[in-house]
Amino acid sequence: MLPLARKLHASIPSAHFVLIDLWGHGLSDTPIASHEAGLFYGLIDTLLDHLEWPFAHLVGFSFGASLTAGYVASRATRVQNYVLVAPAGLVKRSSLTPAEQEHFQHDCDEDAARQWVATWLEGGELIVPSDWKERVARGEVVAEAIREWQARNHPGHTASVVAIVRDGGVMDNHESFEKAVVTGVPSMVVLGEKDDLCTEQELRNFGFDSVFVVPNAGHGVVRDKVPEVAGFIVEFWRG
Repeated sequence: MLPLARKLHASIPSAHFVLIDLWGHGLSDTPIASHEAGLFYGLIDTLLDHLEWPFAHLVGFSFGASLTAGYVASRATRVQNYVLVAPAGLVKRSSLTPAEQEHFQHDCDEDAARQWVATWLEGGELIVPSDWKERVARGEVVAEAIREWQARNHPGHTASVVAIVRDGGVMDNHESFEKAVVTGVPSMVVLGEKDDLCTEQELRNFGFDSVFVVPNAGHGVVRDKVPEVAGFIVEFWRG
């Protein structure tokens, strides 16, 4: 999200941008509790209260977009408008094989669950580009290097990610999207043409009218197509 935030700030320098670090992502510790969506809603509440902001414009990516939909559905008065970028939450657990569904049981083999979640999220083995240091030096954000660093340096990271996939609304969160639309809070969705987590038509069926598709982009559209995504958001905010 950092490259997108930088681009948005360059377009609207008078605005205040705050990036929220979700539990288990970059943090050395994380709550020893079920990582249900409510845990993260509380995190957002705490941040807004600390900033003394009665409401805010929300932009959520992937799991963050699923959280955003749920947050709007439960706390509409705290959201002036919201943008969902490549939202997770609409994959049905029933689409998984019986063996894959076993990883969502709380008495499952945790080692096997961690391996499956990592593979499912990455689309295969996590491979860090050999030139990641040079790319970082140029100001790029190399997501694979960050994920490898988190897993290596923060013992709670992988467990948090597994818990989020299991309980946080990465799958079967359709009700939150439906309720978010019903609130009437202004919204926009941006997704990559090749994203396999949701489709434009699926989102329009929920009632989202402003859905923009970025050609030749996948789920990583927020990093791979920053100018395009930022352009849609700025136009939405200024509209």
